[in-house]
Amino acid sequence: AYALTTQHWLAVYVVALQRVTQSPTIGDVKALNTIVRQAKAGSAHIVFKAMECMRHLDVHSDSSFKKEQEKGYGMRGANYMRKGKCKGQEIWHLIQSECKSHKLVTRSTFSSETLAAVGAADTLIMILLTMHEIQVGPIPAREARRLREEGGWCFESTLTVDAMSLFAAIAASTVKVPSEKNLAGHLFWLRELLDRKIVTHLQWADTRDMNSDGHTKGSIDRKAILDLMLGNFAYQYKTMNFPPR
Repeated sequence: AYALTTQHWLAVYVVALQRVTQSPTIGDVKALNTIVRQAKAGSAHIVFKAMECMRHLDVHSDSSFKKEQEKGYGMRGANYMRKGKCKGQEIWHLIQSECKSHKLVTRSTFSSETLAAVGAADTLIMILLTMHEIQVGPIPAREARRLREEGGWCFESTLTVDAMSLFAAIAASTVKVPSEKNLAGHLFWLRELLDRKIVTHLQWADTRDMNSDGHTKGSIDRKAILDLMLGNFAYQYKTMNFPPR
């Protein structure tokens, strides 16, 4: 747990091993040794480069899903980033990183992505409050509640997902009740955040640009998250925004 405060690129492997702490096998011990060797061999670290803050937060939310008959469960991951500039170059600070299991049962990829976005938005609001107070000083609870209900933060924010079905459902002219009706409240809540400018934008990005992808899958390259830890990130592929920028 101490290592993961900085070694975010290993989080998904550690979470996977936490599931088997009650009855580990020799294979699990070998996997743990592999992680330790990789961590010792690498020189991954977090760098917060000097920059002019642009007062914009971007959170990448991603999720994985396994069918219940496979005895698996959904994972969700998120990276919370602050955007800035230095000598005309975009700089990013990785403020917080999350990699954890879904608390609720998920029955489809859509439900996994929706619940992941809800969790990311909830944490994003807390970070927005923190950044707001850094800019204007401490605020009373009444003002914090007003900002939470009506918007008006010092920072703009973007919630980024790679699930087009989720983006389309929230960005529709009228948000409809999905086939999994228990998700309706979550979709309405996310749309309300956007309508009230509590969260400024919802963004769809190509999976190849999602730096939180490494928090939900163990088989992909760690380069995206490692680059972000050093403050480097840029969208290489087309994005879509709601409301349009």
